[in-house]
Amino acid sequence: GGYWAMLGVAAALGPLAAGALADRVGVKTMLSLSLFGMAAAVAAPLVSTHAAALAFSSIGVGALTMAATALASARAGKLVPIAEQRRVWGRMTMVYALVYAGGGYALSLLYAATQSYAPVFAVGGAALVLGGVCALIGLKAARGAQ
Repeated sequence: GGYWAMLGVAAALGPLAAGALADRVGVKTMLSLSLFGMAAAVAAPLVSTHAAALAFSSIGVGALTMAATALASARAGKLVPIAEQRRVWGRMTMVYALVYAGGGYALSLLYAATQSYAPVFAVGGAALVLGGVCALIGLKAARGAQ
């Protein structure tokens, strides 16, 4: 129960902390950092199942999942004209829901096939690293265009 409590408290506070940091480093940079941080948190149980590693994982996933969602919405708000934001946000939400459901189903099949959480954490961590790389590419492209 303690790890779930950590995740919940972190989920409540994570977007606030990420927003404050985004004010300092920028939304684009903070989105990349959030995805890489979440990858580390998801992969932590692969390295250790010690209580400290599990606490790091719970807090990191809790804080950064909600933070990344808010940061992605903020980034989209800066990229899209105001007249288009409602439509784009609706599409982002639909795609997120479909990927979330499909990913959850695929990862449950992976667990069923392997009877181990290790591949699930590895795939999740790798997907988040890929997301962080994509966000960095977007960040570098945006900086190059300025």
